[in-house]
Amino acid sequence: MSVNITIMDENGQPRSLQWFLNQKPLTHQDTGEGTTFRTLYPGAPFKLIELRFLAASALAAGETLSLTRTCNRPDYADYLDYTIYSNDIGTSGILSVAVIFDEEEAMFTKWDTVVPALSANVGADRWGLEIVYKLLTG
Repeated sequence: MSVNITIMDENGQPRSLQWFLNQKPLTHQDTGEGTTFRTLYPGAPFKLIELRFLAASALAAGETLSLTRTCNRPDYADYLDYTIYSNDIGTSGILSVAVIFDEEEAMFTKWDTVVPALSANVGADRWGLEIVYKLLTG
């Protein structure tokens, strides 16, 4: 027995569930200075595939790259936020980071956002960030 499920995409077009599952990964990119990155908020269930970060120069000790899940569902918002990834890349002298997420981890709902941050960035350090993700449904 097979079941056909049709979901509307972001343009209002009917799509099968398999169509969404076969979509190519999307990339959320940001560059700049300081501590603030643009938040990833797809507005549909999604899965993180990879986090990529590159600093143009060595960061100071204590400068930490982190990725946090923030739940925006009104009835759960205060209880479901957590850190997905955190690394004190300044102390270790790392200039680039690539984190590949396991097939079964890093699955998120349409209510979730992923917030990247570079805490305690005290200099004029320049950086680039990419978050690779895949939409799971429409």
